[in-house]
Amino acid sequence: FDGELLQWRSYRDTFSSLVHKNPNLSLIDKFHYLISSVTGSAASCVRGLPITEGNYSIVWNNLHTRYDNKRVLATAHLDAIFRFAPLQKESLSGLENFLSTFQTNISSIKALGVDDSEGFLLFYVASRVLDSTTKRLFESTHHDVTTPTIDLLLSFIQTRCNILHNSSSVNCHQSNQQPQKFVRSKT
Repeated sequence: FDGELLQWRSYRDTFSSLVHKNPNLSLIDKFHYLISSVTGSAASCVRGLPITEGNYSIVWNNLHTRYDNKRVLATAHLDAIFRFAPLQKESLSGLENFLSTFQTNISSIKALGVDDSEGFLLFYVASRVLDSTTKRLFESTHHDVTTPTIDLLLSFIQTRCNILHNSSSVNCHQSNQQPQKFVRSKT
Protein backbone atom coordinates (compact mmCIF):
# COMPACT_ATOMS: atom_id res chain seq x y z
CA PHE A 1 0.00 0.00 0.00
CA ASP A 2 1.51 3.30 -1.10
CA GLY A 3 -0.94 5.72 0.51
CA GLU A 4 -3.31 5.93 -2.47
CA LEU A 5 -6.68 6.53 -0.81
CA LEU A 6 -8.65 4.58 -3.40
CA GLN A 7 -6.62 1.46 -2.53
CA TRP A 8 -6.87 1.75 1.28
CA ARG A 9 -9.96 -0.39 1.91
CA SER A 10 -8.73 -3.19 -0.32
CA TYR A 11 -5.32 -3.15 1.35
CA ARG A 12 -6.80 -2.93 4.86
CA ASP A 13 -9.18 -5.83 4.29
CA THR A 14 -6.53 -8.02 2.68
CA PHE A 15 -3.91 -7.30 5.34
CA SER A 16 -6.46 -7.84 8.13
CA SER A 17 -7.58 -11.22 6.85
CA LEU A 18 -4.11 -12.53 5.99
CA VAL A 19 -1.98 -11.01 8.75
CA HIS A 20 -3.66 -8.86 11.40
CA LYS A 21 -6.31 -11.41 12.39
CA ASN A 22 -4.06 -14.44 11.89
CA PRO A 23 -3.65 -16.10 15.33
CA ASN A 24 -0.64 -18.10 14.11
CA LEU A 25 1.52 -14.99 13.70
CA SER A 26 3.32 -13.22 16.53
CA LEU A 27 3.03 -9.44 16.84
CA ILE A 28 6.65 -9.11 15.69
CA ASP A 29 5.88 -11.16 12.56
CA LYS A 30 2.81 -9.00 11.91
CA PHE A 31 4.93 -5.88 12.30
CA HIS A 32 7.47 -7.18 9.75
CA TYR A 33 4.69 -8.01 7.29
CA LEU A 34 3.22 -4.56 7.82
CA ILE A 35 6.55 -2.83 7.19
CA SER A 36 7.16 -4.86 4.05
CA SER A 37 3.68 -4.18 2.65
CA VAL A 38 3.74 -0.37 2.66
CA THR A 39 5.61 2.18 0.56
CA GLY A 40 5.41 5.88 -0.18
CA SER A 41 3.48 8.10 2.20
CA ALA A 42 2.01 5.09 4.04
CA ALA A 43 5.53 4.00 5.01
CA SER A 44 5.97 7.16 7.08
CA CYS A 45 3.24 5.91 9.44
CA VAL A 46 4.98 2.57 9.85
CA ARG A 47 8.72 3.12 9.87
CA GLY A 48 9.00 5.63 12.70
CA LEU A 49 8.84 3.27 15.66
CA PRO A 50 11.15 0.43 16.74
CA ILE A 51 9.96 -3.06 15.89
CA THR A 52 8.50 -4.27 19.17
CA GLU A 53 5.34 -6.15 20.03
CA GLY A 54 3.82 -3.10 21.70
CA ASN A 55 4.47 -0.85 18.72
CA TYR A 56 2.68 -3.06 16.18
CA SER A 57 -0.79 -2.02 17.34
CA ILE A 58 0.30 1.64 17.54
CA VAL A 59 1.46 1.58 13.92
CA TRP A 60 -1.62 -0.32 12.71
CA ASN A 61 -3.82 2.25 14.47
CA ASN A 62 -1.78 5.10 12.95
CA LEU A 63 -2.58 3.76 9.48
CA HIS A 64 -6.27 3.57 10.36
CA THR A 65 -6.29 7.09 11.75
CA ARG A 66 -4.64 8.46 8.64
CA TYR A 67 -6.48 6.54 5.92
CA ASP A 68 -9.75 5.12 7.29
CA ASN A 69 -11.77 8.34 7.12
CA LYS A 70 -15.19 7.77 5.54
CA ARG A 71 -15.59 11.32 4.31
CA VAL A 72 -12.10 11.57 2.81
CA LEU A 73 -12.53 8.19 1.14
CA ALA A 74 -15.98 9.03 -0.27
CA THR A 75 -14.62 12.34 -1.56
CA ALA A 76 -11.68 10.55 -3.24
CA HIS A 77 -14.13 8.24 -5.04
CA LEU A 78 -16.23 11.21 -6.16
CA ASP A 79 -13.04 12.93 -7.35
CA ALA A 80 -12.30 9.88 -9.51
CA ILE A 81 -15.78 10.06 -11.04
CA PHE A 82 -15.61 13.81 -11.68
CA ARG A 83 -12.12 13.52 -13.20
CA PHE A 84 -13.39 11.11 -15.83
CA ALA A 85 -12.92 12.80 -19.20
CA PRO A 86 -15.95 12.92 -21.52
CA LEU A 87 -15.90 10.27 -24.23
CA GLN A 88 -15.38 11.85 -27.67
CA LYS A 89 -16.63 8.87 -29.66
CA GLU A 90 -18.06 5.44 -29.04
CA SER A 91 -15.46 2.74 -28.56
CA LEU A 92 -15.35 -0.55 -26.70
CA SER A 93 -12.32 0.45 -24.63
CA GLY A 94 -13.79 3.87 -23.79
CA LEU A 95 -17.12 2.42 -22.68
CA GLU A 96 -15.42 -0.35 -20.68
CA ASN A 97 -13.25 2.25 -18.95
CA PHE A 98 -16.38 4.33 -18.22
CA LEU A 99 -18.19 1.31 -16.81
CA SER A 100 -15.24 0.23 -14.71
CA THR A 101 -14.61 3.71 -13.28
CA PHE A 102 -18.22 4.42 -12.39
CA GLN A 103 -19.14 0.94 -11.11
CA THR A 104 -16.02 0.66 -8.96
CA ASN A 105 -16.32 4.10 -7.38
CA ILE A 106 -20.09 3.99 -6.86
CA SER A 107 -19.80 0.53 -5.28
CA SER A 108 -17.02 1.80 -3.04
CA ILE A 109 -19.10 4.77 -1.89
CA LYS A 110 -22.00 2.45 -1.10
CA ALA A 111 -19.65 0.09 0.76
CA LEU A 112 -18.51 3.00 2.92
CA GLY A 113 -22.09 3.26 4.19
CA VAL A 114 -22.70 6.91 3.35
CA ASP A 115 -26.11 7.52 4.93
CA ASP A 116 -27.45 10.09 2.45
CA SER A 117 -25.45 9.55 -0.72
CA GLU A 118 -27.53 12.02 -2.73
CA GLY A 119 -27.13 14.72 -0.09
CA PHE A 120 -23.40 14.01 0.14
CA LEU A 121 -23.03 14.12 -3.65
CA LEU A 122 -24.74 17.51 -3.81
CA PHE A 123 -22.60 18.69 -0.88
CA TYR A 124 -19.50 17.60 -2.81
CA VAL A 125 -20.55 19.49 -5.94
CA ALA A 126 -21.51 22.63 -4.04
CA SER A 127 -18.50 22.72 -1.72
CA ARG A 128 -16.10 22.62 -4.67
CA VAL A 129 -17.09 26.15 -5.71
CA LEU A 130 -16.85 27.82 -2.31
CA ASP A 131 -14.02 30.14 -1.36
CA SER A 132 -11.29 28.82 0.91
CA THR A 133 -12.31 30.95 3.91
CA THR A 134 -15.88 29.66 3.87
CA LYS A 135 -14.66 26.06 3.44
CA ARG A 136 -12.33 26.43 6.43
CA LEU A 137 -15.10 27.92 8.57
CA PHE A 138 -17.46 25.10 7.57
CA GLU A 139 -14.82 22.49 8.43
CA SER A 140 -14.03 24.09 11.78
CA THR A 141 -17.72 24.19 12.64
CA HIS A 142 -18.68 20.74 11.30
CA HIS A 143 -15.42 18.78 11.59
CA ASP A 144 -17.20 16.00 13.46
CA VAL A 145 -19.76 15.29 10.70
CA THR A 146 -18.67 12.15 8.88
CA THR A 147 -20.56 12.73 5.63
CA PRO A 148 -22.10 16.20 5.44
CA THR A 149 -25.10 16.84 3.21
CA ILE A 150 -26.18 19.70 1.01
CA ASP A 151 -28.79 20.70 3.60
CA LEU A 152 -26.12 21.14 6.26
CA LEU A 153 -23.98 23.19 3.89
CA LEU A 154 -26.87 25.40 2.78
CA SER A 155 -27.85 26.02 6.39
CA PHE A 156 -24.27 26.99 7.19
CA ILE A 157 -24.07 29.30 4.17
CA GLN A 158 -27.36 30.95 5.17
CA THR A 159 -25.94 31.61 8.63
CA ARG A 160 -22.74 33.03 7.10
CA CYS A 161 -24.83 35.32 4.87
CA ASN A 162 -26.75 36.53 7.90
CA ILE A 163 -23.53 37.16 9.82
CA LEU A 164 -21.93 39.02 6.91
CA HIS A 165 -25.09 41.03 6.27
CA ASN A 166 -25.49 41.94 9.93
CA SER A 167 -21.85 42.84 10.40
CA SER A 168 -21.75 44.95 7.24
CA SER A 169 -24.94 46.84 8.19
CA VAL A 170 -23.46 47.56 11.62
CA ASN A 171 -20.32 48.94 9.97
CA CYS A 172 -22.39 51.04 7.55
CA HIS A 173 -24.50 52.38 10.39
CA GLN A 174 -21.45 53.27 12.43
CA SER A 175 -19.70 55.01 9.55
CA ASN A 176 -22.74 57.25 8.91
CA GLN A 177 -22.65 58.64 12.43
CA GLN A 178 -20.73 61.81 13.12
CA PRO A 179 -17.84 61.30 15.49
CA GLN A 180 -18.43 62.91 18.85
CA LYS A 181 -16.11 65.70 19.83
CA PHE A 182 -15.04 65.89 23.39
CA VAL A 183 -14.38 69.32 24.75
CA ARG A 184 -12.43 69.79 27.91
CA SER A 185 -14.03 72.09 30.32
CA LYS A 186 -11.84 74.65 31.98
CA THR A 187 -12.42 74.41 35.65
